Amino acid sequence: MKLFPSKTFTIELAEDKEVSLEKLKQRTKKSNSLISSYTDKTFIGKVETNNFKLISSEIGKGALCVFTGNVKNNEIQVTTTVNTPFKVLISIWAIGFFSFILFMGAKENFESLIPQLIPFLVFLLVIRYLFIGLFFKKLTNNGIKRFKDILNIKSLTIID
Repeated sequence: MKLFPSKTFTIELAEDKEVSLEKLKQRTKKSNSLISSYTDKTFIGKVETNNFKLISSEIGKGALCVFTGNVKNNEIQVTTTVNTPFKVLISIWAIGFFSFILFMGAKENFESLIPQLIPFLVFLLVIRYLFIGLFFKKLTNNGIKRFKDILNIKSLTIID
């Protein structure tokens, strides 16, 4: 089980790659940090000659997914991952809860540790599949729609 999901898809462009990247640049607020901010642009991030790293400009939820793309000829391979600050925050929460359970088990007795670990594992599964999984899937699909709106796409193939 991967704690943090990722998804890769390939976009085959109907136009020249320079034209497509220029369209993407025009709809992207240039920023070196992938932090949400108010803008009329579709994405926030940076677009270079052969690659890009973007987040959605939706306030409150757009920063969860990072779209990293590599451009070769008229094809873009995009990998969507969870943004690093969210990975760190969720990992700190999980380690904190686990440490608390271990501390309480060591303080009392380790026999009481097993019944406390079961709710912790259920909590991790709920966080992973309900919150991260569903939001990630929804935001990835929204990102794909946004790419379709901006770029003239011949075909889109989801790899994993």
